Amino acid sequence: MSQPLLDLATIQEEYEGADDILLNLVTKALDQIPVFVQEIRKTFENKDYERMKSQSHAFKGVISYLYISPFVDILDKIELFSPDTNDLDVSNAVSEVERMAGLLIVELKEAFPKVMK
Repeated sequence: MSQPLLDLATIQEEYEGADDILLNLVTKALDQIPVFVQEIRKTFENKDYERMKSQSHAFKGVISYLYISPFVDILDKIELFSPDTNDLDVSNAVSEVERMAGLLIVELKEAFPKVMK
């Protein structure tokens, strides 16, 4: 099994006594992850690198508050892409985003069952 994306120890330490804020961030992430993944795939298919960069940057704001470093790292990489970037590199990065997004949703739902509707 791969290493978890969530660093629960850091999250619990950083948000100690601020459960409402943490649950709000988790809810926001769970709401936005599927939308982001769909949009990043669409921008890749349209070769709209500028939009892909701006979406990645915006989404980093959501997940960085949850200390999800591996996901932030791949988004940093996407922000550096340009029309000159090899299509295979971009495709691999988008696939990695999709893979991580799926894992992250599972991890968030398991770690924070209170946000489940």
